[in-house]
Amino acid sequence: MPEQDKSCQRFRPGVTLIEVLIVLVVLAILVGLLPPALHKFRESAARAQCVNQLKQLAATVNEYVVAKGVVPFGLLRDQPSSNPNPGFPHPDRVAGNSPPFSRYSLIHQLLPYLGQEEMWKGWDPVNFNTNKASGFMRKALPILICPANANARESFNTYSNPSIAEVYFITSYLGSAGTRGYPRWVTPPDPRLSLFQYQDGFFQQNSQAKPADFTDGLSSTLMLGERFYLDPVFDAETDSKIGNWGWCWFGAQGDVFLGANVPINFKLPNNFKDLSPGNKQRFFDDRVNAYGSGHDQGVCFAMGDGSARFISEGISQLTLEALGTRAGGEKIEE
Repeated sequence: MPEQDKSCQRFRPGVTLIEVLIVLVVLAILVGLLPPALHKFRESAARAQCVNQLKQLAATVNEYVVAKGVVPFGLLRDQPSSNPNPGFPHPDRVAGNSPPFSRYSLIHQLLPYLGQEEMWKGWDPVNFNTNKASGFMRKALPILICPANANARESFNTYSNPSIAEVYFITSYLGSAGTRGYPRWVTPPDPRLSLFQYQDGFFQQNSQAKPADFTDGLSSTLMLGERFYLDPVFDAETDSKIGNWGWCWFGAQGDVFLGANVPINFKLPNNFKDLSPGNKQRFFDDRVNAYGSGHDQGVCFAMGDGSARFISEGISQLTLEALGTRAGGEKIEE
């Protein structure tokens, strides 16, 4: 057997230290890029889902308008002791009449248009305690939960106890009351007016706007927006929890309305505990009133024409307030 020609043999040199270092550097760069890319992907997906849900909700509102000729009540509830303005009585109130009056909030009126007619029939409009006893208050609808919200996995009030009467479903989406969504009324010398004194948004308490009332244009009027259920200072320094606002079926102003005269993503300041009692109350009310979200630097809204859009928290306050009203005639800044 002839001897193998060693000159024809090929030798593969070992991996050098430089090559190992280059591979490690590349891997480190890739690992460093992964979390931001993953976050961006998740945020994009959550925002897309949120916008789609708001479009669906806006479509049901417009179906209601076509069927009824008016927009839904933002809230229907008799509150003579806490509404000092006699110009907005309950529609069922008749001279000499006495309770009970009908009571329901915004989303309840949309249930038949969401394919939830049986659920809608299960609501007792005149005996509110019946709805608590039946478990209606904790009925959840996935379309009302933004995946980017802080409570998306468990969208119920934060002090839920085993009693059915104390468990409330929390909605991520609330109706635009215009300039102010909360509180129901204020006392002098507070310069802000009450919810009842404004009544200038898409939805109102105890009254219903007509299509002709939207002289600012439906595409320039906020219909629905998000509330963000995360505010550590609010939870630590007040006698409430931000996660206890937004009870979908309860029917109170702070549970169904938001307003545009507070900046997007407003939260209580870190020095809240050092403020005067008057300023504490104003900041508390403003936080309940504010639009906010878990999306990056902005909030998703449904507009009056049925479209949905993301609005940056950097929007000017003048523009936000102009978008909030249905007939203010304000110029919307570009």
